[in-house]
Amino acid sequence: MKASSSHFGPLAWAHAAMAQVFGLIAGAQSLRAVTAPRPLVQNDSVNRLFRELAERERLEAGWAVAEAAYLTFALVAAGPDARPSPLAVAVKAAGVPMSGTQDLTRALEDQVWSARDDSLLIVDIDSFGGPTKVVGPLMAFRRANPAVAVILISEEFSANDLGTHRLAICDASVMRSASSSYAGLALRAARQNNDQWRAAFLSDAA
Repeated sequence: MKASSSHFGPLAWAHAAMAQVFGLIAGAQSLRAVTAPRPLVQNDSVNRLFRELAERERLEAGWAVAEAAYLTFALVAAGPDARPSPLAVAVKAAGVPMSGTQDLTRALEDQVWSARDDSLLIVDIDSFGGPTKVVGPLMAFRRANPAVAVILISEEFSANDLGTHRLAICDASVMRSASSSYAGLALRAARQNNDQWRAAFLSDAA
């Protein structure tokens, strides 16, 4: 019985308890190693993705600037609270002489545009009461100044429109929420559509 009691004495119990504790610790560490959430994407992949996005944005911004390079003058008509549009940013970055006004009547005056071929007018129509308030003045402006490309911007547009069915009013209409990458598309469409409007106007005048 002595041998038996010495085998299960206090020291043996302590060793057994310590073994159990260390076993639990080891088990918990193993469990954490198995169940620990792995990163969704490795850091190098994240960095590469950000680099690719930055490069794409740079190229798209450069393309938009290139599309604006033909312009000789641009004017932005917008209210004091209107956010700068990506279109205006691209035009300014291209080094095009540019002006701004909060007065739509002033923006549409003929003397502002006299002898200004390859020009662009950007109108934030929300600043001037919405479509119904600007359609009449814009139609008159288009007949008097066919060589001026016109792009309209609004929160109310449900989609970007780069077609030709609104040529009597504008060359393109762009949602305010359109991304900066869309500026190049809008500028190219406005130029091409304005060429069509100008040709049709001259044909009718002949």
